[in-house]
Amino acid sequence: MKLTNLACAYIQIRMIMILIIEIKHFATTSQLRNQRTFFYYWYMADLFTVAAPLLVHYPDNTFHLVADIFPHPKGILYFEPYWYEAGPDAAHTIAGVLQGEGPWKVGEVIIRLLSCGDNELSMQWNEWQQSLSEPESETTPYHDDEAKKVFARKVGASV
Repeated sequence: MKLTNLACAYIQIRMIMILIIEIKHFATTSQLRNQRTFFYYWYMADLFTVAAPLLVHYPDNTFHLVADIFPHPKGILYFEPYWYEAGPDAAHTIAGVLQGEGPWKVGEVIIRLLSCGDNELSMQWNEWQQSLSEPESETTPYHDDEAKKVFARKVGASV
């Protein structure tokens, strides 16, 4: 199933809006007063604060969407969408040293931004985002950062 041009444009606009918000946040903080510091932060994307949708690409050509991501003593830990309902099967640890500035690499696994070319996964991401906007989801831990950290600690995250 292919994404329509409108859906693809929507994803691109949403990613640009997220990037603009992140730039405004960084540009207004006191630690980024001079231009050199601003450009340092512009090019050094922190994997754990990226608000755009992420995708994990394994060497065997398996792909996973990333709902939340955390540092782990062995590398990183990430949750797939619907992790609360799926339980521990939706939590994955990738062993290795985090490298790169986006796309990132941990061991042999690549982590990158979701793009319009990822048709099926982009549609799954949109469904996930729609489910998060429904009133029923407000009672789940998806909107509570502290609850996410508690779950991540239970599976070994360093948060």
